[in-house]
Amino acid sequence: MDAVTAAIAAALAQRRGGAVATITRTRGSTYRREGARMFIPDGGDPVGSLSGGCLEGDVVAVAREVMAIGRPRRVAYDMTADDDALWGLGLGCNGAVEVLIEPLQPWHGQLVAWRAAGERLAAVIPLPPLEPRDPVGAAAPLGATEPGTPGGTAVPAGGGANASCATTPPGPGGGSTVERPAAPARQPAGRGSGEEALSRQPPRDPTDDQPAGGPVTRPTSEPAESDAARALAAEGGDADRARAEEGAARSGAPLAGGPPHRTALPPRALVVRDGCVEGSLGSAELDDLVVRTAREWLARGRTGTLSVGGAGDFFIEAVLPPPVLLICGAGHDAVPVVEAAAPLGYEVVVVDSRPAFARPDRFPRARRVVRTHPEDLRRHVHLDDRTFVVIMTHNFLQDAGFLQAVLGSPVRYIGLLGPRRRAERLLAELRQRGVVPTPEQLDRIHAPVGLDIGGETPEEIACSLLAEVQAVRYGRSAGFLRDRPGPIHPRPEEERTRG
Repeated sequence: MDAVTAAIAAALAQRRGGAVATITRTRGSTYRREGARMFIPDGGDPVGSLSGGCLEGDVVAVAREVMAIGRPRRVAYDMTADDDALWGLGLGCNGAVEVLIEPLQPWHGQLVAWRAAGERLAAVIPLPPLEPRDPVGAAAPLGATEPGTPGGTAVPAGGGANASCATTPPGPGGGSTVERPAAPARQPAGRGSGEEALSRQPPRDPTDDQPAGGPVTRPTSEPAESDAARALAAEGGDADRARAEEGAARSGAPLAGGPPHRTALPPRALVVRDGCVEGSLGSAELDDLVVRTAREWLARGRTGTLSVGGAGDFFIEAVLPPPVLLICGAGHDAVPVVEAAAPLGYEVVVVDSRPAFARPDRFPRARRVVRTHPEDLRRHVHLDDRTFVVIMTHNFLQDAGFLQAVLGSPVRYIGLLGPRRRAERLLAELRQRGVVPTPEQLDRIHAPVGLDIGGETPEEIACSLLAEVQAVRYGRSAGFLRDRPGPIHPRPEEERTRG
């Protein structure tokens, strides 16, 4: 679990207040992308970052105001101008970001639980009006205060709630705009319709728009989990459920996956899964329009802002299980791989058949250390398209067994440690066993493993190996960035599903 997620889960478990800042749209070159989060506790230091340090001071100042009033706000910072003031403060990154700042609420714990439980869904919430902020004023360091500021709250000079700004918010480059059908959806009493009316409103609390009758749950054909199945999962027989329960236990949040009506949804929100849609944005017409887009974005792992003409902006967040790095082999050279992979966001699982090697104390940063033989691997470990496999037992027959076990699964990557000749022998061994790899399966095998960056120590090999895994995870060619034409980050419409 990353530090921000852990801080949110801990604050909710301890019933402490705070604010959550989330990037909802970007344009141009930015330090972080859509979905990046920062947690500002009600007392204590912020956790995480949204930029290289140039925006955090103002974000914290707004977060303090959000905690005081109990309503979310959305702020925009535009640093695309070729202005001496921006460059002089180190803000010349030529990017623009929009940030949603919300009071900490059970909804954030639900997001934590979904991720930890391995859920795949799209969460949709309406966004409050956009407030441009002054990027020059936002550059004051955290902890800087103005005279008379109570409690030492960081308020950047030139910033604050009423900071004037001649810049413009991020355009649609980091999100999408769709036209709503001509027939207008029903609007709550006292509200205008259209983006112009929305922009004139003060920041609103989404709880003001609770649809009559509460959240709507649409039917799903997924069967309920039985007590027997849960017992089996606890014993390791059902890898899917075992992973979900273990993840929820780590998160400190309740396990998702129960009946849909138990989900802790904000009053106006949608949760889009394969089998059902929960909640409502206020009208069936608007729901249908947003759900279609949410399904498309979820399939690509995309998070961002959708602008709907006449209805405002909506933040669509793709909630996906963390990527898993499965290391087959618990030798001494697997230790630096585990140590380096965990901070990259991978949930690391180490498997080995040797009791002396498959010990949790040897891999403190691994999520699981499993003692199993290759033929039993699928009973204990869940394999899906967010799993990346490295086979490094240094035993030919063990390597062949693990390769056979994962070859027919949907894992994204299979790395074989050792020279190319050894990999060819492993494939020949599988053919003798009657296992003939398809071209698609062969394309997922990387042997020798890693990128050609030099080095020979276990730590250097781990760096090379993980660099290749990262490239596959993000669909990159792993070349020099100086040789990449166009922007460093792909445009949202060009992004493939992230691992």
